[in-house]
Amino acid sequence: MILILIRMPSEEVIVLTRGFIAMLIFIVLGVAAAEHQLNDMTMQSPYVRSFNVRRDSGGYSAHVLGNGININGQFPVGSVYNTAKAITFQSGGNRITIPTVLYFNIERPIYWLNLWYGQFMEEAYRTKENLTGYMRDLKPFLDKELRWLKEQFR
Repeated sequence: MILILIRMPSEEVIVLTRGFIAMLIFIVLGVAAAEHQLNDMTMQSPYVRSFNVRRDSGGYSAHVLGNGININGQFPVGSVYNTAKAITFQSGGNRITIPTVLYFNIERPIYWLNLWYGQFMEEAYRTKENLTGYMRDLKPFLDKELRWLKEQFR
């Protein structure tokens, strides 16, 4: 299979990869729909458990596409804390915090964008007024030249 992919043009490999990913998505959605219907018919759990990871006593249990696995540990290695603003991993004396909510102060860029917008609008209005004045000055000359051209072609 790898030899076939090596000899294929890169565009075809991209199309093949996209098709493979789409097939996997359809399989996952099909398994979720089938599990949902089976749960409705057997009146089991009221939710589809295509992907479900939960913490049980002393370990974790995972349910992925109908297959379950339990992971239990004898020695605690670390802990994971999840709050509304961050996920914290703690192991030994080390702690890693990953923020899940980011705040940006965009007052300064907004100020400069508004200033540039105002300058642009002033310059555009000034240019329009200048062009209108130039056209006003050129109109008599253009009218005279057009009359002369009409007389030449009669």
